[in-house]
Amino acid sequence: MVAVQAGLGTILGRCLCQLGRFDEAAPHAAFARHVDPDEWSWRVVQARVHAYRGEHAEAERLAREGIAICEQTDQLTWQGDVWWQLAELLLAAGKIEDAVDAFEEALTRYERKKNLAMVAQVQPRLSALRAEASA
Repeated sequence: MVAVQAGLGTILGRCLCQLGRFDEAAPHAAFARHVDPDEWSWRVVQARVHAYRGEHAEAERLAREGIAICEQTDQLTWQGDVWWQLAELLLAAGKIEDAVDAFEEALTRYERKKNLAMVAQVQPRLSALRAEASA
């Protein structure tokens, strides 16, 4: 039951981050970390909290740890999601070229999964960033 609460907490934490309520998201990530320190999802939430606080190096480190863990699964949509999150964190840190690379990784996974809704979201974002990077 505690593992379920931790899983739901990370979902809630991601939702709170989407709403810009990062300080409220942090305890959910901390609880999930306590329950399952080897899980990828709490890292994504905590990485977003660090990015909000301007702690870009720590945010990137946690996101990349989350990717390494998630890449060991066969969950292509989750993998795409963690790459997307890394891309957003890299953008916040001003690393446009690295963000393009991360969005490309996300797109690859969404395409392999045939997750057309996510492909449709990533492609225009990626095109705009490529244009910005080459300008």
